[in-house]
Amino acid sequence: MIDLKKYNIPIPRYTSYPPASSWGKLDHQHYLHALSSIQSPISLYIHIPFCFSRCLYCGCSSISFQSKEESARYIDALCRELELIQKEIGRAPIKEIHFGGGSPSLLSTSTFEQIFSAIKALFCLEESAEISIEVDPRNVYNTKKLEEFKKLGFNRLSLGIQDLDSSVQKEIGRFQPANVSKGVFLQARELGFSHINIDLVYGLPRQTLENFITTIEEISAWQPERIALFSFAYLPEIKPNQRSIPQNLLPSPEEKFAIYQQSREHLLKKGYAAIGIDHFALTSDSLSHALKNKTLRRGFQGYTPGQTGPLIGLGITSISSLETAYFQNTKDLSSYLSSIENNALPTSRGSILSDDDLIRRWVIEQILCFGSIDKSEFKTKWDHSFDEYFANVDLDSFIQDDLLKETQTTLCATDKGSLLLRNIASCFDPYTHTICSGAI
Repeated sequence: MIDLKKYNIPIPRYTSYPPASSWGKLDHQHYLHALSSIQSPISLYIHIPFCFSRCLYCGCSSISFQSKEESARYIDALCRELELIQKEIGRAPIKEIHFGGGSPSLLSTSTFEQIFSAIKALFCLEESAEISIEVDPRNVYNTKKLEEFKKLGFNRLSLGIQDLDSSVQKEIGRFQPANVSKGVFLQARELGFSHINIDLVYGLPRQTLENFITTIEEISAWQPERIALFSFAYLPEIKPNQRSIPQNLLPSPEEKFAIYQQSREHLLKKGYAAIGIDHFALTSDSLSHALKNKTLRRGFQGYTPGQTGPLIGLGITSISSLETAYFQNTKDLSSYLSSIENNALPTSRGSILSDDDLIRRWVIEQILCFGSIDKSEFKTKWDHSFDEYFANVDLDSFIQDDLLKETQTTLCATDKGSLLLRNIASCFDPYTHTICSGAI
């Protein structure tokens, strides 16, 4: 048994290291300097913040859709931001584009045509590029939008479903009938989308072992290539929309953990491989191959099958992840628009990584991807002894609780420990965290 009182503590999700909670102020001059050193193919993350309404559970940066004029001004600014980036890095090849939100699927086809025209005019979009978009099924059900997305070049869809149970949906302010979600999935398959992700969330109000397994069974029967099973981070003190969720309706930490364990076991039986802390992929999927080949990576895009090159973030709150630095755009829409209109990149904060940060980032990523550290590989890569470099890291509690095994050559999570990889990784993180979610 795992002692949840001991291990269910606030821990970063480690989509970056150092965690974003420890970053400081950086302006566009720092960003310009970092951009000037980019030489490899790049990936783009394009943030579309607009939603028709904000779901009560949501922790993303989103804005209620007000008018077509407002969104048009934002898209014009995005295209101008692309121009400012291109001015610094030239006509770089692009190997991946991801549209996130908000609800990017609510945009019109003509809006996407405007964005793609700007991208193709400024950069070299590789023929094999993965182009993905987060889709709210309610935006595209009984429309031709998916067909239009296919024609535009999108080849991966990420469907936001969260939970099929209507009682849960009511509590999170997201009414999304199961037939809508399934109808959109089937339409995508008919149109030839062979790469479909489905996003689910556990720990939501009124979720139980009994009703969430029904969702898991239904979704796994569709056989999407990937399923993300995210833990709900209840942070009403910093997410005002979550204050409408009564805490007494949330599953207890013990039930929440049981929901995750039950879901994980079911997905493994249905032919999915467990990828890191919260993803599952069919064994035929590239993420599963990357896990076996040890090329799996973790970053702001979640888990990826390999290095995607420098990630350039566009739009409010977007983060650019470069080799030795992170830069985040302003979170305020008016500030973002003002910066762009003044021909300045809207950088507001970030982190320039030290040599120690780079070493710890590698270690944390190895744990979150593979659940283990090869000490000889560490020595070869960083020219340090692992045991000497981390002599002050106390792992005894994990070893005593049968969560971790250590030898002279390896550090490896046990089967139980694989459920608490963030806890293990946090031992190598000396930063103080201000905004974290529980480990469970």
